[in-house]
Amino acid sequence: MRIYIIDGTSDSRFIIKKLKNDHYIVSSAVTDEGVKKLVDLGIDAVLGPLDFNKMINLINEKNIDLIIDASHPFAYSISKTAMDVSEALNIDYIRYERPSILYENTSTFSSYDEIAECLNRMNCRALITTGIKNID
Repeated sequence: MRIYIIDGTSDSRFIIKKLKNDHYIVSSAVTDEGVKKLVDLGIDAVLGPLDFNKMINLINEKNIDLIIDASHPFAYSISKTAMDVSEALNIDYIRYERPSILYENTSTFSSYDEIAECLNRMNCRALITTGIKNID
């Protein structure tokens, strides 16, 4: 089987390690560091981000049979693109997400604006787990 795995977490690299000996794997990452980690695993790696047309071209060029989306949980755009490509090309799409863990005294927000509003009201420290691209 020929599999396209969307990188973005350590989980995606774990999946790649499990599958690469039995399947052809190509993966994409949005940073040079991410691509380096993929190349270090011994697979084909593509520097993204991939829009709809670029993803279609990659999947057609590599004769991909399956898309595994192991991107960061907040990477909505790439997940939506992958689902649309899957539907357009009639190939299977699997979304992998690690289980969520909520601890006592944990707050969740539905937008970055909500986080900013809350932090502006409070004089506190915060751990925001949205990924490096959204830290600003």
